[in-house]
Amino acid sequence: MPEVSYTAVMDITRATVWEFVRDMNNWAPLAKGYQSHEILNDRESIWTIKGEVGPISRTTKFHITITEWHEGERVAFTLRGLNESITGAGAIMLTDRDGKAGTDIRGEATLEFGGSMGPVLNHLIGPWVQQGADELVTAIVTTLQPTYVRPSGPFFLVRWVRGAWRLLRSAVSRLEEAAPESAVELAGAPVPAPQTEPQTEKETTPMKVETLLVTLAPGQYAGATPDNTGPAKIAETARQLEEMGFDGLTTPETGHDPFLPLAIAAEHTSRVNLGTNVAIAFPRTPMVVAQMAWDLQQWSGGRFNIGLGTQVKGHNERRYSAPWPSPPGPRMREYVQCLKAILNTFQNPTQPDYFSGDHYQFTLMPPFFNPGPIEHPDIPIYISALNPYMARLAGELCDGLRLHPLATLGYTKEVVLPAIEAGAKKAGRDVSDIDLVGSPFIITGKDEAEVEANKTMMKQQIAFYASTRTYHSVLEFHGWGDVGMELHRMSVEGKWGEMLNVVTDEILEEFAVIATYDKLIPKLKERWGDVLTTVFLGLSPTMQQDHDLVRGLVQQLHA
Repeated sequence: MPEVSYTAVMDITRATVWEFVRDMNNWAPLAKGYQSHEILNDRESIWTIKGEVGPISRTTKFHITITEWHEGERVAFTLRGLNESITGAGAIMLTDRDGKAGTDIRGEATLEFGGSMGPVLNHLIGPWVQQGADELVTAIVTTLQPTYVRPSGPFFLVRWVRGAWRLLRSAVSRLEEAAPESAVELAGAPVPAPQTEPQTEKETTPMKVETLLVTLAPGQYAGATPDNTGPAKIAETARQLEEMGFDGLTTPETGHDPFLPLAIAAEHTSRVNLGTNVAIAFPRTPMVVAQMAWDLQQWSGGRFNIGLGTQVKGHNERRYSAPWPSPPGPRMREYVQCLKAILNTFQNPTQPDYFSGDHYQFTLMPPFFNPGPIEHPDIPIYISALNPYMARLAGELCDGLRLHPLATLGYTKEVVLPAIEAGAKKAGRDVSDIDLVGSPFIITGKDEAEVEANKTMMKQQIAFYASTRTYHSVLEFHGWGDVGMELHRMSVEGKWGEMLNVVTDEILEEFAVIATYDKLIPKLKERWGDVLTTVFLGLSPTMQQDHDLVRGLVQQLHA
């Protein structure tokens, strides 16, 4: 699904810009491909847009529904094709410039075609959607400020230069990492003088450490069937992992329900936190999740946290038999709001906190069905995120964000963190209150030979995730968009076992922390120590058997 954004800077007050933006009649005609629009009421309108991508030309009527209206700051909407199988969403946001007079205006858009031609069209329209966001924001700015000069350079050239710069910066980082005591000379940059003072190790903040309670089958990413783990094994594993010092145990939804094992773990542990990593939200209503979370929170003595993810449209519709009526972002926003309202009502039965939105409603709770107050009613809510919308949502409404393993350091710093901060700022929160959980790919072993042998399995795992088009924004950030499309094609053809061959060593280095056991934690901290507050430490079957090794690694991360 193409998801794009564009930001421009104006020398005009936010109040003046909002007066223009708040009236759709002012800016609707500025949209790319605009033909006409009809306002139905305060929240709904019909737009007619003509899109031309190469030889393909389509005129589509869209039903637009405003889903958010924050006076002076933001208007967000969803769209649905009336004569085409298209869904999408968008937003226009205004913020004051930091330390200067003026306004930052940002436009965002997502668009997705359904039907048999959907995969082809979604691949083609990305540049058109991006250009549309660029041109709409620029048109609004130049209407209000005729002296505004848009950054020069053709649209595709700008994108290419950005991609090239990211690749160059990545290469320099790897060179510096490979030779930390030597100077790196690039494009005529002066070579620093030799250091005369002894170098001290970079200080890093202690991190909380999580791992999986129920592990994945070694060949699962290549198409093997998930392992079946019984209650006795789950109980034993939970006790062992708690003894090794982990702060959290989590369960994925990869062939088995993620909630059930945590009920067993709650009984056989006393300290470690327990959470889903992650439970797929949309196939379960907010009430269903709230009831399971409430019981697990009570049984664990306040150690449970809810981890939610959206999954992609195809899996929701075709695997879970769940509807996909609109883009996931606005629905997840309402899902979290509704979930919080239900949990508040459980704790305060006489003062129900009802919620009514476009996608979810909670307006009925007879006493017979209310489980009643518990000792630890505040259940942390985490959502998984890779793209900016969900990251902003986590910053605004959630207690934490679970980064997708495919998130690289560069992408996290330049895309995810600014989005979290924007969401936190919108809600008047401190970004430090949000737990950022990272799950970096790790390739390790007792010696270099074992590390090298483990690279193949990790390439298979990266290929599995990178075949999903929703995650291609990370690949495109690094200039590897063609790799993502090739992996997607192979996944459609069922070539799971062959996909690892598309993942190059360069890609592997960018996504994974690669080191022997003795060097792993310093390297992990060097890359992620100033970004993450919690790190997910995946354990190979060999590591799981060496309790002393794992205990030592956890202690190093806590140090």
